Amino acid sequence: MRQDKTIVYTFSLSLSFIVIGGVIAFLGLPTGSGDLILRFDNFHNEVIWTGSIAIYYGILGTVLAISVINLVLAKYVYDKEKFLSYVLAVGNTAITLLFLIATGAIALIN
Repeated sequence: MRQDKTIVYTFSLSLSFIVIGGVIAFLGLPTGSGDLILRFDNFHNEVIWTGSIAIYYGILGTVLAISVINLVLAKYVYDKEKFLSYVLAVGNTAITLLFLIATGAIALIN
């Protein structure tokens, strides 16, 4: 699997998305113990859902754990079914990209 550049590049891109999301959170989110606005309704001009910064870092840890699990699965499946390894790699990159977009949106709201 290490010789297959497509899988290595997609998992590397996924890891870079997670790191960029962590940096955005570290720099853009408030560090106090107050509430973190996770969703804001512009039509009604009200906060829909709030939480603490620990919720965000819990989600970050969950995304990282899912990425590691997908990497291990892709490694073990690669010899038997390469297409499934490609699906796991691309799916993992898509999920981490969505996480990065959500991180940017949360940082902009707060």
